[in-house]
Amino acid sequence: MGGIAIYCLNKIHAMPSPTLLYLHRYPIERESIQFAGLQSLLHALKTEFNVVYMSFGGKNIHPSPQLRDGIAFHELPAKIAPCDPCDKWLKTALYYSMLPLILGKIKKIAPDVILCKETLPWIPSLVARLNRPMLIDVSDWWASILLGHSAIGRPLALRMEQSEIRDWQQHRTLALTHTEAESRILTNAGFPLDRIRITEVPHPQGKYRPCNASDIRRKFGWGENDWVAALHGIMHPSKGYDEILDWWEALTQSHPNWKLLLIGGGGLESRYRKRVAESSRLGTSVFFTGWLESDDDVNSFLNAADCLLVTRRNSPENTGVVPSALHHSLMIGKPTVITGLPGLSEFIAHGQTGYAFEPGSFESFRQTLEQISSSPDEAKAVGERGRIDASKRFSPEKMAAQYLAAALEIARM
Repeated sequence: MGGIAIYCLNKIHAMPSPTLLYLHRYPIERESIQFAGLQSLLHALKTEFNVVYMSFGGKNIHPSPQLRDGIAFHELPAKIAPCDPCDKWLKTALYYSMLPLILGKIKKIAPDVILCKETLPWIPSLVARLNRPMLIDVSDWWASILLGHSAIGRPLALRMEQSEIRDWQQHRTLALTHTEAESRILTNAGFPLDRIRITEVPHPQGKYRPCNASDIRRKFGWGENDWVAALHGIMHPSKGYDEILDWWEALTQSHPNWKLLLIGGGGLESRYRKRVAESSRLGTSVFFTGWLESDDDVNSFLNAADCLLVTRRNSPENTGVVPSALHHSLMIGKPTVITGLPGLSEFIAHGQTGYAFEPGSFESFRQTLEQISSSPDEAKAVGERGRIDASKRFSPEKMAAQYLAAALEIARM
């Protein structure tokens, strides 16, 4: 009997690990920039799964041995340059046209679990029809991002998204959200609460930190009396750039020493540069860095500011969003100002770990910035408390454990 027991135990140990397919448009190196906890997540997933990563190849990307170690890759027959808006949207259209090929590849792999990180409209629903256990990482609501700027587009986008969410529940899915507000979006559309898992939002450890950036301030010609607010990321209208520029033009009348630093590029950068160049007030108070190649560069420019803005348009797709810009800004230790939307507000205690202004209110925005600029010692203390809170709250390891638990759970469903 003992010999039989040992034989059976050895046979169990020899069973192959289940397969998890990580699905995204972007190559793994680019995904690691957007998703700060990727390294920790992959490390956790590899303890229980054979991980397969399916995406486009990347243009001008150097493969990372650290990220790619122990992972199998299925690269689609095209390369994408996510920082090039034209190429990104061209390849997005190509991605849709290649869906029969993609679905066929997934069917052939027959993964035990799919982690769908590609949330373009109807992609999760189409993949779910393969009837494989699937985790849907809820993040960007692209229908609202693309259509939500107009009165006609907003209700259309909302109907599209609610219809898709209802479709998710017909399949073997769990939804991963990062805030209570995101979870409410799903339940309001009919998705069952017991199939939603809230996961931590990770921050890139060690990449964003306080440093001396006085050389950057000198480069821009800013003196001791100049007060600088900075906003960073890809320049997309859903982040509120149009509103911020409108408001900044008004603020320069009463605060001629205030400067706005726009860090990053892509998206509609050329449109915003043109608008600033055509305005006499904005032309002397708004500065651009252009696209920056490294986290270290972004970190340095963020440290050159007195106040960091994390803004979003007051629209449905931003209700529950928690952008990576929030973690970056908090970890700098400068006072961070958010648009007081539900998702962002879950991470900021106004006047304690950061500041929040009323969405869509110029007066609230103005008063918040005036409070910070007129009380620098108090604002500095708030910034430091925000940094300490963020360093404790946004744990990549805790996030990875939560994703792994969800993957093992859905594999058993």
